[in-house]
Amino acid sequence: GATNYAIGLSSARIIEAILRDENAVLPVSTVLQDFHGIDGVALSVPSIVNSRGAFPIRQTPFSPNELA
Repeated sequence: GATNYAIGLSSARIIEAILRDENAVLPVSTVLQDFHGIDGVALSVPSIVNSRGAFPIRQTPFSPNELA
C-alpha cells in the first residue's frame, strides 16, 4: 500500500541530510542519554542530522503530560 512510499521518502530525506551534511532538524529515533531523565531508550525526538550522525535537541520543550 501507500505506506511503502512514506517510508521510502522518509529514508531518502534522512540520507540526503547525512550526505549533504545539512544539520537538518528531523524526528528520528536515537538511543537517548540523560534526555529529560530518560537513559538507554530509543525514541523519536527532534534531532539535528548531519554527516556525523543524529543528535537530540536538548532544549526540546515537552508538556508535563508528555514527560509522564
